[in-house]
Amino acid sequence: NYSTHVFTREAIRVIQDYHENVDAEQQPLFLYLAYQAVHCPNEVPKHYQDRYDNNSTYAHWTKQRRNYAGMLTAADEGIFNVTRVLKQNGLWNDTLVIVTTDNGGPTTIGCTQGSSNYPKRGGKCSLWEGGTTGDGIISGPALKSVLNTNSIPLPSQRF
Repeated sequence: NYSTHVFTREAIRVIQDYHENVDAEQQPLFLYLAYQAVHCPNEVPKHYQDRYDNNSTYAHWTKQRRNYAGMLTAADEGIFNVTRVLKQNGLWNDTLVIVTTDNGGPTTIGCTQGSSNYPKRGGKCSLWEGGTTGDGIISGPALKSVLNTNSIPLPSQRF
């Protein structure tokens, strides 16, 4: 089982169990979902990478970069599936989603995978900004009720 799929299935199970057994007004749900999707080993189910291998738009990408794109697509699909279940269970309107990273992607050492930290210099395991910072986004309907906006980009933060 691909870990992204396992984590997604478990998150969906938790959401459904919460919806069936907990009074949301009395006990809000906090769900921390930490995908390993773009980490070593650089593996992804074939159909994700095929989207990039068999498309002339990505022909100039290295095989490593296309594999990375497949891993990221699997994570994106997982996030979509989790948000769909939140909506189906009436929990979406009070949801705040935070997507972030622990550091920049490896570009030259370690388990390189086709990631890019451009325009930042360096990557994971370096002291340059590309290795010590990460970008993210805060989104979700709950954000609009608090700040009157749909999303906030998170500039590079040192972790």
